[in-house]
Amino acid sequence: MSTLAHALVQIVGERYVSTDADVLTGRTIDHTGRYLGTASILIRPGTAEEVAEVLKVCKEHSQAVTTQGGRTSMVAGTVSEHDDVLLSTERLTEIGPIDTVERRVRAGSGVTLAALQQAAAKENLQFGVDIGSRDSATLGGMASTNAGACVRCATETCANKSSEFKSHCPMVQSWSATAMFVPTTQATT
Repeated sequence: MSTLAHALVQIVGERYVSTDADVLTGRTIDHTGRYLGTASILIRPGTAEEVAEVLKVCKEHSQAVTTQGGRTSMVAGTVSEHDDVLLSTERLTEIGPIDTVERRVRAGSGVTLAALQQAAAKENLQFGVDIGSRDSATLGGMASTNAGACVRCATETCANKSSEFKSHCPMVQSWSATAMFVPTTQATT
């Protein structure tokens, strides 16, 4: 195991770091099958704090990082180019309570659009974005590609941890979906 991989294991645990060639091959090709990249490590942090630590360690090792969400992009947006570390948001799936008055929610960047829609429906609200890949498209990926003219991002979680990583974290932290929820009775009339 490389020094970098060992350092990443110390952050998230061995279960969430992979250097397996078969795993990496499956993660370095885009959804269309047209674009192929390379990667040396896949890491799956579970918190914004872990993401900040991963980015810090990668910076210390001068290692490029490619963030991956649901990998539904049709334009090779998550294909790594330089033997990168792949940072998967698949474990960043927490959905906080929905503020039905302000119509806001905090959700991890790995939350799928379908999961957010289901959470909103429980509050008789509807999220204002819908795309065909809702079951696998993640909020972080949607924000980074502006899929569906998405949502504004709040960078407070990572920014509060370390301003040095603020520019790296918009895809991997809390969200504010202000004014994107509407009552379901309004949405259907």
